[in-house]
Amino acid sequence: DRALLADLAERLEIAGLARRQFGELSGGQRQRVLLAQALAQEPRLLLLDEPVTGLDLASQQRIFDLIDDEAAAGVAVVLSTHHLDEARHCDQVLLLDNDLVAAGPPEAVLTAPNLQRAFAGRTLPTEEGRRIEVIDEHGHGTADQEAERPA
Repeated sequence: DRALLADLAERLEIAGLARRQFGELSGGQRQRVLLAQALAQEPRLLLLDEPVTGLDLASQQRIFDLIDDEAAAGVAVVLSTHHLDEARHCDQVLLLDNDLVAAGPPEAVLTAPNLQRAFAGRTLPTEEGRRIEVIDEHGHGTADQEAERPA
């Protein structure tokens, strides 16, 4: 167990945090500690809810590298994200808009028609006319739901 924890601490660059209280850690440090805690259980399935949201680029890369390593070692990794660039790196994608819009490999799911359907009113075509970039509202509801919220 100690060898596994030492390896995880090194891979996630958190070895120097062992004597600090969780509440003293930054968001990126907390996220890496929580991921190490999950991986210490040697799971066959890893469920991650927006694992890099709000983290700096270095922390994001560390976490995605570890996710790639775990997937390569046979761990099934399921993660949620609102970012298309993150979804493009996955093997399989479910595109949701209250219901399933499309499922499959990213290149088959993250297409202009599917994104327009999922993000109606919140899309912009690129100059190439092939990809659609979604405007990130940092919210989980639709524009109608947002308008209904009391101020």
